[in-house]
Formats: sequence, C-alpha cells, structure tokens
Amino acid sequence: MKPVYKCFLLIIGIPFLMGCAPESNTTSLENHEEPLHYVDVIDTSLITIIPLNNTCRPKEADHQAKLSILELNQIDTLLKQAAEDYNANVKKEHEELMAFYRDDADFMGTEFVERPFPKDNLIQDLSNYRRQYIPYYNDKGEKIVTVYCHCLSFSLGKWQYEVLQIEDGGNCHFDTVINLTKRTHERVWVNGYA
Repeated sequence: MKPVYKCFLLIIGIPFLMGCAPESNTTSLENHEEPLHYVDVIDTSLITIIPLNNTCRPKEADHQAKLSILELNQIDTLLKQAAEDYNANVKKEHEELMAFYRDDADFMGTEFVERPFPKDNLIQDLSNYRRQYIPYYNDKGEKIVTVYCHCLSFSLGKWQYEVLQIEDGGNCHFDTVINLTKRTHERVWVNGYA
C-alpha cells in the first residue's frame, strides 16, 4: 500500500471509528436525578435519611419520598440559604431592639447601655452539624424534606435511625422544612436554652 493511501485511511478511518465508539454512560453525580444508594454519595457520618415511618407524627396524607443526588445538592443549597436568612433576621431584630432601647433611653433621659450581639443565637457553619433528612410528599404532592441539625459535639445515640427532637441546647440544634418542589425553605427553628 502506498504511503498516500495509508495517510488517507488514517485521516478518514480514525474519525469514523471514533464515531462508532459507544457513547459514554457516565453521568455527573451532581446532576443525577434518579435515587441512588445514599451511602455511595453522602457522608453518612454527617447526614442520614430517615424513612417517614420512623417519625413520630407522619400525617395520613403524607407519603414517603426518595431523594436524588440533584435533590441532595438542592437541599444543601436551600439549607445554607435558610441559615443565612435566619442569621440575617436575628441580626436585624437585634439592631431594631437596640434602636428601640436607644430611643427609649433618650425619651426617659437615661443612659443607654448597648447590649452585645448574641452570637450564640446564630446558626454556625453547617459543617459543624449532623443532619437528619426526612423526605416525603405532602397532601398537595409537593416534595418536602424536614431537616434536623445537631452539633457534632452533641452525643446523639441512634441519630441515624431515629428522629431526635431536642427541646433546648440553643444553636446546637435547629430544624427547618424545605420544599423541593417550590425550592424554598418554609421556616427555621433554633432551640432555646433550658
């Protein structure tokens, strides 16, 4: 075979063979929309997914849901937003309270004493919390995830299997409800102190 034909075959043949290669089936875990085995994709020392029937108060209209990798990422994003919104609100309320006390002191002719900002009331960096996710569909068919967060320093017992509902402990424990259908967080509750 002459060198010209070999060159021609290489130029035509390689792209043809590449076009015949099977398509790659790899899917980015970040965008995977189907439920996967959670232990393969999340750090189970920090996050657990608890079935609805392991909770103390499932509503009759609520139905168990599964989470995809995409939804796990959305939960993480919405949880961060919930914490930021909560912290911003706590700061705003403190500033408004101090403005009220300042005005009150001016009106009464007394000395105003600035109270320090209560940093203990803020939600800390989320990497400092273990998380319990309870995914379900509500009566409207919306996918909801109740999220309970607990400090890493807190002794949790069977936290990976049972919902922990702690009554105090301050910012060491908080919970929120995330609506994945609407991509919103509905509320944030930080525990009080005993």
